[in-house]
Amino acid sequence: MTKHGWRGARLALGLLLAMLGGGAWASALFIEHLPDGRTQLALSGNGRWAETVQIEVTPAWALQASTQAWPMQVEIRPEEVRRVIAEIRLAPGAQVSFNRQSQPGLASAQHQDSYPYLRPIPAMGALAAGSAQGRAVLGEAVLVARDGIVVRAEAHDDAGYVLVAHADGTLGRYSGVRPAMDLQPGRYVNRGGVLGQGVGHYTIEFSVLRPVRGRADGLGQQAVASAVWEAAERDVRSVSRLPALPDGPPAAEMVPPVAQAAPARLSGPVREDVKFVAQVLAVTAGLLFVFPLRRRPAAAKRSARPQPASSKSFAPTQAPDAQVNLDAYASLLRAVGGDVALAQRLLAYEVKRGSHSADAAQAALERLQRDRGRSG
Repeated sequence: MTKHGWRGARLALGLLLAMLGGGAWASALFIEHLPDGRTQLALSGNGRWAETVQIEVTPAWALQASTQAWPMQVEIRPEEVRRVIAEIRLAPGAQVSFNRQSQPGLASAQHQDSYPYLRPIPAMGALAAGSAQGRAVLGEAVLVARDGIVVRAEAHDDAGYVLVAHADGTLGRYSGVRPAMDLQPGRYVNRGGVLGQGVGHYTIEFSVLRPVRGRADGLGQQAVASAVWEAAERDVRSVSRLPALPDGPPAAEMVPPVAQAAPARLSGPVREDVKFVAQVLAVTAGLLFVFPLRRRPAAAKRSARPQPASSKSFAPTQAPDAQVNLDAYASLLRAVGGDVALAQRLLAYEVKRGSHSADAAQAALERLQRDRGRSG
């Protein structure tokens, strides 16, 4: 095998070992000293996400000539292999070192403004200037706003943050989230998938970011102000920008026929009250269907043996026991906004802590009010 063949084999082996080296996803810098006295620098991507890399040479006086300005900031895409980024000439006999700092994302990223970001939680506020905040209920699922690859997933005490790299070179940062146990760097996540869960007393913040171009330390990120939520909010924003109607036919001719008139709709608060009452009635009907009211003979009542409290349990998908206090359960259901599944999980948690079935709804309601009082 020729000399160049051995060199290519060593480069390929080094790239393979770098890609198989566990969770350390990072670009690789190659330095080659040429026979004519020049030194060639090359970069290879990490195979998962794009990076912005800043390189400095120490000491600076040893650099006699270069094809690039120093310190040098280079953007490398994940699929690139050994791309030549600069050729330099060093002072004879000089001993130099190259310091490299990298961060995920591209400083020159062109954000895809038409992408409809999904709200990580329903309570998330408006996505203004590339950032939005919201408070999640304890245990509430936090969803992925946009497809991407997990760069970091760190937990500090109760909550941490997750950083996801997008295909256009931007990043999505989720702060105040407890990451899922199987969320590791390098994993691909889909829009709408579960990223982690809320911890109740932390505010969840979602931001769309990209690296800052030209920073002396090679670090820093800035928000992408053009990011918007999904189509519903984009439609509302576009309506507010519609120009005034031009002069045209009289107003009488612009009135649609009666047959095409839109039906009257309930206002927001009234519609929410009707929805809540319908949910309470549906739960009550389900209880009566599962546990019908019937008379029992006196002898059967005397012979009936009471069930021990430890045998009562709730599953998240089952209807509440007949012993549940319906008034407390209705108040709990109103407190969680009519979310039956969340109410069932809170009941199951109280029973698991030792509460009786008849007291579980009241205990869950009081715990929820205490948590909200502390977080407020």
